[in-house]
Amino acid sequence: MWNNQLKIAIATKDIEKIDKLIKTMPEFEKLEDMEEAFHLMNQAREILELLKAETLHSMNKMKKNINFIKSGITFHK
Repeated sequence: MWNNQLKIAIATKDIEKIDKLIKTMPEFEKLEDMEEAFHLMNQAREILELLKAETLHSMNKMKKNINFIKSGITFHK
């Protein structure tokens, strides 16, 4: 059940749900369930790193646009 919920959260890139699930990770009785959870958590980490990089890229792009707009305003004064 937990693994399936994490799979859905990963597929939809639902960061809040991923965070909640990781914080409430159950104790697994079967080794294969533990291994699957391990792999899913690695996938979740990769998604978080990707989203972090995309956010950083967007922020840098916004900074450049703001600086460009500011330079245009200064130029016209």
